[in-house]
Amino acid sequence: DYISFFFMAASLGCLEYFLDQGGFETWFNSSMMVSIFFVSILFLIFFIWRGMLGKAIINFELFSQKNFMLVCLVSFIVTLLFVSVIAYVPTMLQTVYGYPVVTAAYLTTPLGFSSMIAAPLVLQLCKKIDSRIIAFVSILMLAFVSFLSSTLSKSITYEFIIGIGVLEGIGIMGMFIPL
Repeated sequence: DYISFFFMAASLGCLEYFLDQGGFETWFNSSMMVSIFFVSILFLIFFIWRGMLGKAIINFELFSQKNFMLVCLVSFIVTLLFVSVIAYVPTMLQTVYGYPVVTAAYLTTPLGFSSMIAAPLVLQLCKKIDSRIIAFVSILMLAFVSFLSSTLSKSITYEFIIGIGVLEGIGIMGMFIPL
């Protein structure tokens, strides 16, 4: 359904622009930012309305299943937590530890590479091992990475940052793919 896809894409696009540029445009003090925010909400309402008519690209009846709803909620919360941490680390390396931008980028790149490498491996593991076990072990790995991240000090080493990134990339794929 191209109409509901348009409403969803336009809503998310406007919301993304609002969140990205809101700080520069003083959020709700700018009439343009207020307009973009309300357009985003309006298109979201149209998208939901199309879904209630049974014409959306997403089958809203799936959300009546408790397991599906729980997985969506857990995925949303974990994504929110880990993406915010992933987005914060390069800035922290630059401002707190004084690393140049290029060094911070090099230190955080292994997270992405380990995710790319782990994704097909986790997919193959899911065919041989119960997905719940893989997700549980990955959540434990992410908890361990979070604990290690809480021990950061001024004398942090490159190896420590890279190691945390690699473990986090593997853990994120190990959790999301089974979910």
